[in-house]
Amino acid sequence: MDTDPRLLRELALIRRAIWVFAICFSLASLGAAVAIAYAAITTATMSQDIAVMPETVIGPCKGDSFYRDADTLYQKGSYRETLMLAESRLEKCPSDGFGWWWKAKSLALLGESDKALIALDRAELIRPDWRSMYVDPLRKSILNQKGTTK
Repeated sequence: MDTDPRLLRELALIRRAIWVFAICFSLASLGAAVAIAYAAITTATMSQDIAVMPETVIGPCKGDSFYRDADTLYQKGSYRETLMLAESRLEKCPSDGFGWWWKAKSLALLGESDKALIALDRAELIRPDWRSMYVDPLRKSILNQKGTTK
């Protein structure tokens, strides 16, 4: 029994198409798995930064509600009150990265760009591990704001 050569060519094309589909599907699955893993790692790192860091504060500021109180004021748009709370915090705890961070954010929103950058530099000095996740984006925002107000 002879097989039609045209039929054999079509079957070979179908087989190649199946292989191409299988390879593309495998690569897409691998990419999705990598993206999910990256998102999980990034989320875990961010959660660790936010959730664990208040617990790492030592001295008279350990375990207090400063971060939560500052965030509540900030979310309400009470930037002047957030600034006052941060300054009060820094009187008691001058090496608290969160105090400097909230001071920088508040000053930036109150239009005090130069003072905000100084406070942000202090936060970064205390917490250099915040640089890529928190400090650089805020610095960029402050510099952009400063550029548009001149």
